[in-house]
Amino acid sequence: MVRTASTHENLLNSELARYLRRQGLDAFEEQVVRDSNNRQHIIDVLVNLDEFAVAIEAEYAPQDGRSDAEKRLTSPPLIWQGLPILFVYAVSYPNELKEMAPDEAFSALVASKKIIYSQRYNVSTAFGNQVSDSIDGIWSLATVGGIAEIAEALHNYWVQTEKGTGIDKTVQLVSKAIEDASEIIAQQPQIGEKDSDPASTKALIWLNALLFQEMLSRYLDTSTLDEKFRDELIPRPDPDLGAKHLIEQWQDILRINWWPIFEVARESLKQTPSPIDNYAINILKRAAAEIAEQGAIRRHDIAGRIFHRLLDTRKFLATNYTTIPAAIMLAGLALDGHHPKWKGFDFGDLEAISKLKIVDPACGSGTLLMAVVQEILKHTRRNNLHSHEQMKVSKSLLEKVVWGFDVVPAAVHLAASTLAMSETRQLIDKMNLWRMKYGIYWGMARLGSLDFLDTSDTLGNAARLPLVDDTDATRAHGYGEVEEAISFPKNCDLIIANPPYTRAGSPGDRANTDWNPIFGSMLDEEDQKRMNAALKRTLKGVEASLLAGLGSAFVVLANQKIAQGGRIAFVLPTAALTGSSWKRIRQLLLDQFEIDWVIASHDSQVRSSRGGLPGRIFTSFSESTKISETLIVATKRTHLNENHVVRFVNLRCNPVQIIDALAVTRNLLSHGDSGSQEIVIGEKVWGEIVCAQQRKLGTSSWLHTAFIQSKLIEFANQLTCNGSFREEHIPLIELADQWDFGPYEMQIKSPKQGIFDISEGFDALRAGEPALWHHKAAQISTMNVSANAQLQPRPGLAEHQSLMLKKAGKLQFARELRFNTQKLGAVVTDRKMLGVRSWFTLNPKEGREGVEQCMCLWLNSTPGLFLRMIQANRPYPGRTLITHTSALDHLVLDLNSVPKKRLLEGKKAFEKIKKKKLLRVSKMDTDSVRQNIDAAVCDLIGIADRNHFASISVALVNETLVNPSI
Repeated sequence: MVRTASTHENLLNSELARYLRRQGLDAFEEQVVRDSNNRQHIIDVLVNLDEFAVAIEAEYAPQDGRSDAEKRLTSPPLIWQGLPILFVYAVSYPNELKEMAPDEAFSALVASKKIIYSQRYNVSTAFGNQVSDSIDGIWSLATVGGIAEIAEALHNYWVQTEKGTGIDKTVQLVSKAIEDASEIIAQQPQIGEKDSDPASTKALIWLNALLFQEMLSRYLDTSTLDEKFRDELIPRPDPDLGAKHLIEQWQDILRINWWPIFEVARESLKQTPSPIDNYAINILKRAAAEIAEQGAIRRHDIAGRIFHRLLDTRKFLATNYTTIPAAIMLAGLALDGHHPKWKGFDFGDLEAISKLKIVDPACGSGTLLMAVVQEILKHTRRNNLHSHEQMKVSKSLLEKVVWGFDVVPAAVHLAASTLAMSETRQLIDKMNLWRMKYGIYWGMARLGSLDFLDTSDTLGNAARLPLVDDTDATRAHGYGEVEEAISFPKNCDLIIANPPYTRAGSPGDRANTDWNPIFGSMLDEEDQKRMNAALKRTLKGVEASLLAGLGSAFVVLANQKIAQGGRIAFVLPTAALTGSSWKRIRQLLLDQFEIDWVIASHDSQVRSSRGGLPGRIFTSFSESTKISETLIVATKRTHLNENHVVRFVNLRCNPVQIIDALAVTRNLLSHGDSGSQEIVIGEKVWGEIVCAQQRKLGTSSWLHTAFIQSKLIEFANQLTCNGSFREEHIPLIELADQWDFGPYEMQIKSPKQGIFDISEGFDALRAGEPALWHHKAAQISTMNVSANAQLQPRPGLAEHQSLMLKKAGKLQFARELRFNTQKLGAVVTDRKMLGVRSWFTLNPKEGREGVEQCMCLWLNSTPGLFLRMIQANRPYPGRTLITHTSALDHLVLDLNSVPKKRLLEGKKAFEKIKKKKLLRVSKMDTDSVRQNIDAAVCDLIGIADRNHFASISVALVNETLVNPSI
């Protein structure tokens, strides 16, 4: 008798788990779990969703797995990898799969659209023993579909809360409540000095305290309290009672602990008169209760999601709130269990964990520290620690391991509550969260965490000046707030930060000549000067630059405080990869660290500011910034590995969901360190990894994140390293070797330092000199232009003016270029003049005929623009910026190597097309004028194929199709 091939359901369960893993989910088949009575349960498939687990119980039709699933939903819930199993799917496989051979059945399973499934929550635990009407039937209606739909549902697990409310809607709910409450609070009459906390910040702090009170009332294990408090219950906020009663409740809670959360809120509420306090607090109570009923209350940073949009000082201090997905990626890469730093570390050893030192020197609302805590807890769960051991780890992490510093009081309050919300089962006392001094204290400038730099004359290694006030920072702990002298932890294991980016700015008009954005929050001009002088002294002799901004100083601080073998993980502006002011920081990283990860986003999405959500661009990793950013993870090394490989990651899509961030992080860590590799999760391509040996990286520009397409990066490497493209040699040279630069803008028109005034337009009847000022896309569309501004000499400066006008020339280099609107990277003016602000003047060191026209052709050609894209600063999507400093080593065509005959032919070609209008740069592949420019450049170089650069042109346009913001 011939036996018929068949496939047992266990084999399909294994294939289902493998499929889910390919989709980026942390799925495991046939897991053994024990309940509270030590009874053993075998779960078909379990999925780790980082905050809780999902069980999948599967049977062949007509069974549907529900009966087995019912047995798994216990109270308390089953615990797997330290996570409660709060959600379950019952799956019915098509019966015909049973009769197939395994390989055939596996293929059919993936292709099938006849799989029946339903889901339910373990409502007795997920919703605090309150079953909502919307889930009163326990099981959802059965759905027919494929395992791809199951994977998609698991990816979007957060929108499957009781009312289908996602995290963004929760943020909108919170924001609307704060806005409504703020309008009421703002009606409060002003008494005495101006209130230090704006109405929106007050409302946020009150709501935060209400949410924390909800958490304590639901989850606190009173056995962790002092004996005299163990019989006390934390009351839930009563929606029927007013502010006075709530203040009394918070006073009772403060008798036990939790000062950082409730004291600030209580004092603020006490100072708000009736009936304003009642009106506002009732709005916030309703919002807190609704969030709690949605199950969203355990999300670790709801308040932080809107903190920086509401905090008035954000625009001055440039605090950038890291998105939660970006924080998860950065923490996951920094704590990679396969990295030498962590490979031998025992995450099951409480004592070893308690000795770790992890610091965020600009912690804001605590998002990065929270992500680190969650990542470490994930490692400990996988060491199968018991629940009481997990609690000890959590307490140790929050009280001993993580350190945070910030200059904004409300930020430290939110950081304390953000971290404390991760562990409301027990009492957390002293956390190492410090509010640093920032401003003028007793006549001395204090620079926040930058006072910890070794070169600081306050807290660094330099001789400390005697102070009337000898405290350095304020720390909030369970019973109060104490000012103490503090030192930065030595030999840190991990320093993680999204530091402020403010930098020294150039003077603008006469009204704000002295304004420096770094200290824009200082209202007193003398205080600004003291702070600026202190920062200059502190940064003297270190790699940081005022022009690069404060972010560069925080990198130096991390280098000084990290242990050998320790890791740094930073969110920085993308200018850190290409900007000339960041060159010394790149050199520091190359010399002192093995650079492990450099991640850039090319995601073209833009979210406008509406519905309570801050606006952002998705080339950033912060919630409320419009500056492109990068993630950098590096390991401190005394002796660098000659063969160390840097993994550059170019993301097409910037994860917005937590589950996607987890999946992308797992995928990145699974790749090797050679060649180019796509990041594919399921059927979605998230981006590409480009590997490069660190010893081959220079400091001028790290171009490996310039493009999504690896072939463009390959072209860039060929061009910049070998001067070749598709086997043709292209002679390149640094711009400063053959060209002199005109004056800086400040030298021309600065209200104090400048020697000219400037006016819009050129009037030949007026006294003054022609100039090229603005770069308006509608007006400048050809390579030959006339003056659009006029310089009027200031009296008494004739000698200086004469010297400056000798630097006038015809070739003007575009300082900034927007690909989606502007057309020209350079122009030739009809007479000699100075370029101002949007342009700077170039003059040839050797006056060969035709060099200006030929250089203009090159700078507007496809290869010239391509080199601009990979070398220039890219502060925003689709925009490049070249400064005088960065232009010095900007690679251009070596015209000295071009024979005289070709230069003259190039000049003739320029004359023929100089008045023809070009299309914007992002249309270069279909622009006939640009094609003529490319052909002329081929003739200059001596390349026979006049369409030689068409492949770059098409690839660059494809890049703009992927990223239409360019």
